[in-house]
Amino acid sequence: MKNFLLILLLSFSAAPAQTWQWGRQGGSDNMMSTLPEQVRQVLTDHVGNVYILAPVGVTNLEVDGNPKTGYSGIGDGGFQSDYMLASFTCDGVYRWSKVFGGIGTDVIRRMQLDAEGNIYLNVDFTPLSSGTGFAGLHLDTDLTLPMSPSNVNLNKESLYLIKYSSEGELLWYKTPQAFDINYSDSNNGVGIDLQTDADGNSWWFVQLQSGVYGGGQYVVEEDNTPHILRYDADGNFIGAFPLDMLVGYAFKITMLRNKDNGKLYFGGFINLPFEPASFGGNVLTGTSFLAAYDATGEFLWLKQDVAPSPSSLTGFRSMCMDDDGNIYIGGSTLNGMTFGGHTFNNTTGPHTFPFALKLDPDGNVIWGTNASTTALVNADAITVGAITGGFGGNFLWGGHTLTTLPNSGYDIYMARFNPETGEIIALETLEDNVGFADYGTALTRDIHNNIYLGGMFGSYLYVNSETPMINNGQESDFFIAKFGSNDCSLATGENIPSEIKVWPNPVKDFLQLENLQGNYSYTLYDVLGQQIAKGLISDTAPLLNTENLTSG
Repeated sequence: MKNFLLILLLSFSAAPAQTWQWGRQGGSDNMMSTLPEQVRQVLTDHVGNVYILAPVGVTNLEVDGNPKTGYSGIGDGGFQSDYMLASFTCDGVYRWSKVFGGIGTDVIRRMQLDAEGNIYLNVDFTPLSSGTGFAGLHLDTDLTLPMSPSNVNLNKESLYLIKYSSEGELLWYKTPQAFDINYSDSNNGVGIDLQTDADGNSWWFVQLQSGVYGGGQYVVEEDNTPHILRYDADGNFIGAFPLDMLVGYAFKITMLRNKDNGKLYFGGFINLPFEPASFGGNVLTGTSFLAAYDATGEFLWLKQDVAPSPSSLTGFRSMCMDDDGNIYIGGSTLNGMTFGGHTFNNTTGPHTFPFALKLDPDGNVIWGTNASTTALVNADAITVGAITGGFGGNFLWGGHTLTTLPNSGYDIYMARFNPETGEIIALETLEDNVGFADYGTALTRDIHNNIYLGGMFGSYLYVNSETPMINNGQESDFFIAKFGSNDCSLATGENIPSEIKVWPNPVKDFLQLENLQGNYSYTLYDVLGQQIAKGLISDTAPLLNTENLTSG
């Protein structure tokens, strides 16, 4: 067992007790034909700025009181949906926003950030061009991509990788599709997911028809096959490889990438009725799955659930990865469903209920936990330390309880958990009015250990204010809310606070801290004064793992 001498130059910044801080909303008056207006993803950058993605309508479209122009009502295609990208500061000040779309239903399935806060978007446009309304595909007011009649094989590209700066400046846009691709091949191409590293290199998970892609550099032999396309930070196509994977359009798949070894993970679920599916030749028999491939696309393994009776209501709905490559999965399940030897059980009803799992990089279960509910409840988003969705009736998880009145709609929940053990720390909710469906749909955690929750609400929603956010539209509005501290500074102290005890010294595999109160950021230095580790620590997770640090 390794030892090293700890020089007590731990730099800490304590965070105050965490509470709801602020909320912001946006949306239109329209009834959406696809997803209701809701936050689909939220991320934060290195200085604490917040970015959200949401499907939106057109009529009276706004975000935080700032009017916006939508595009899905232009032309002869009728009203469908656009997508909005919006940014706020750590303390909730509106920065800027963009609306993307044309006359059809357009989707941004993933947003990624690099180390400088640049934004990368995986965009699926619908190149509709019927009638006389050739309005084009809009990147807000920055650019309009042309369209053409459906019988002309020109301007039919639908897949785009788009980069914006942290300040909202369009830097570049790229499509892998040929300029003369036909409407059918273009429309059947799907940008499924995207991962971008700190340097701005992207791994784009797509499903393509046979043809030539990447400016003639990559040939696809078969229709409806999955591939990884590679782009650098300047938008240059730098390679691609196929994946030994058979999946249909009924699958909901999330991709994660391990930053240290390049392994790719694909997890999700299939909607019924079942379509044939396999990973590396291994047939999928369950409804939820996690498959791993190496950095070159070679299949490694497949893990899947075992269910007494498969259901389209169950599945892995959200995944994230921590700095050690561990995978956190949230979703919905049924009594008796098993994954990796862990069995889920609802003690209060027979319907679906939310769960959280932590797996190691090899897909082995570290811990699992689930709620017990008296109504059908899902988990729609997870981040390290928190999971969210909407609940009705009695909602119990880890000794904590939330309750709604009978037949009063759904309220937002956020379950905070200890990432090391899975222990539920607290259940949080937001006050609303009775009779509407309100849900948490997106989560992330920032450099200050604050949690940002995005979602949808039907009427009134209160976030640390006696004045509610109000939705006047036909369906829902989207919202973003901050849970944590009102301190957005990065101030740190020089030494460990005197009341905090640190042991052992010399250190072996773990460094234990006692008497922590709240949340802290830390930096660890060796005997030469060189930084060897940094991160977050709290009273609920007071161990620093030093197993992989060099002795000395």
